[in-house]
Amino acid sequence: MNVTNSSITIFIILFVTVCSSQLDLSECRKDKTCLFVSEHCEEMGNCEKIVSYAVQSNEWIIIELFYNTTHPGTNYAAIGFSEDTQMGDDGVTHCGFDEKTNQMNVFLSQNYDKRNRPLNLTAENTTEYVELLQGSHTSDSIYCKFRQKIMPDKAAQNAFVPDLNRTYYLLLAYGETSKYGELGIHSLDTRSEDFPTFISTPVNVATGASAPVKPVKLPTNRILMLVGWMWLIPSAIVAARYLREHWPEVKPFDLKIWFHIHRTLNYVAVILAIISVFSVFIGKKWRWTGPSVHKSRERNLSAGAIHSIIGVIAVGVMVIQPISAFLRCDQGSTYRPIFNWSHRCIGLLTFLLGQIAIILSVIFFRLWIARWAVILSYAVYLILIKINSLKGKQSTTVSYAGRHYQQEQIVITKAKQDNKTKKLLLLVVMAFSILGAVITIVMAILMLAIL
Repeated sequence: MNVTNSSITIFIILFVTVCSSQLDLSECRKDKTCLFVSEHCEEMGNCEKIVSYAVQSNEWIIIELFYNTTHPGTNYAAIGFSEDTQMGDDGVTHCGFDEKTNQMNVFLSQNYDKRNRPLNLTAENTTEYVELLQGSHTSDSIYCKFRQKIMPDKAAQNAFVPDLNRTYYLLLAYGETSKYGELGIHSLDTRSEDFPTFISTPVNVATGASAPVKPVKLPTNRILMLVGWMWLIPSAIVAARYLREHWPEVKPFDLKIWFHIHRTLNYVAVILAIISVFSVFIGKKWRWTGPSVHKSRERNLSAGAIHSIIGVIAVGVMVIQPISAFLRCDQGSTYRPIFNWSHRCIGLLTFLLGQIAIILSVIFFRLWIARWAVILSYAVYLILIKINSLKGKQSTTVSYAGRHYQQEQIVITKAKQDNKTKKLLLLVVMAFSILGAVITIVMAILMLAIL
């Protein structure tokens, strides 16, 4: 078979695949841009999804969706416009087919967190931004052709109608819904053919151009937070808890070794947290993603919003600690106990808030290649924290008893016991710090592996 015959055969296969949907592939690369899923499927004629787009005028763009489906009940096809490769804060356009009335229409909606909701627009307002041109629906495919306004007004953009002059990752999904104007839950099985597809290269549908492939961005802010909250701060806490009596004669700058360790680790953690917060805001283009009076109650209570507000509060309170340390009163001052207790309480509050933010990311965010491994690692970390707490209570009880009972006998053996205890406590601190570092590294690797 020569090249010409091969080309004809391929075209026939493609034509048969999409003839019922009226998607004309002969215009691809001429009058419109076509995207095919999966690799080389246009040559085999077995594409799972086909998307095309072409500028109709300076104000409108025509988009076509053709999805091969695996379930006869599939009655919607959707395309999302995302600034990243994660679901959330995305404008979505979908074509829904009503089985009862045998009608199809096009709708606008918004992904918030891992859910979807229709935009707060009337049917009349919706037609100002999107209009159905053609559509068909069979037991194994769904086709939709619509036009969408390239640059909606600011009010519409604030309502998550996307500005198509910008570059987006395209999210392609289909599924079943009881109300064709609203999206139902798509497949959640990442191995399923029905699982949504992200076009890996961001595109500008208004110009038809693909954005240059950017180097993979390392999740620097997340890794810095892990290092600070899960390793540096806990290590600083155990140093202050167990090493106060170590090396009493060694005082660089007239301060004990434990204090230098405690202060240095905390300062480094604060610096890393501040850098992380700024990198998050820069990555989000200074857009606040936490709770707001302009957002719905449901969105304000989403895992992402709660994570944002708790994280910001944790870092804010965290910054107070070194500032308050500079303002602490002298050791002999009557106000020193007040400072000591406030310093401890604020430190504990900060640590708890940081751990809550991490727990939310572990449970609800798709940041890890194997979530079960992350949950297991974090569970081991929490067990270490609990063991450390119990050790501290036990040491305190023994010390208190020694002050009130048989004091003379204990004084005789006190030096030997102190030496053994100091060595043991030093090993505990080192082991805790090393294990914390290992768990942090494991979680960072599981985060990087998903890139």
